[in-house]
Amino acid sequence: MTAITYRPERCIGCAGCEGVCALRRDGLISTMSSSIMFHVEDEKGYYGIILKRAGGELLLGRPEGIEIKKPGEISAGAVSAKPITMRPACDLCGGDPKCVKYCPTGALGVE
Repeated sequence: MTAITYRPERCIGCAGCEGVCALRRDGLISTMSSSIMFHVEDEKGYYGIILKRAGGELLLGRPEGIEIKKPGEISAGAVSAKPITMRPACDLCGGDPKCVKYCPTGALGVE
């Protein structure tokens, strides 16, 4: 299965992935339709992404690593999961993922 991958050590926190995903889907930057949600926590410099993959699983990319959660494994309140679960799943932009192309550091890839 082809899917978006994430290398947290390369991410600079620009959040461009979320914007370009929404732009591709809606023709404007309104992140509510993006399959990627950039998140920042209160700790300075702590950020990452949550990506809704096909089938509803979530890729959680944080500084300490990557975690994949299946739909039944997502508990209420975990990583602020509710907003991303309501968004559409990544469709890989029909085989040409814009977020991967846009990422200036190569933090996003395809496997």
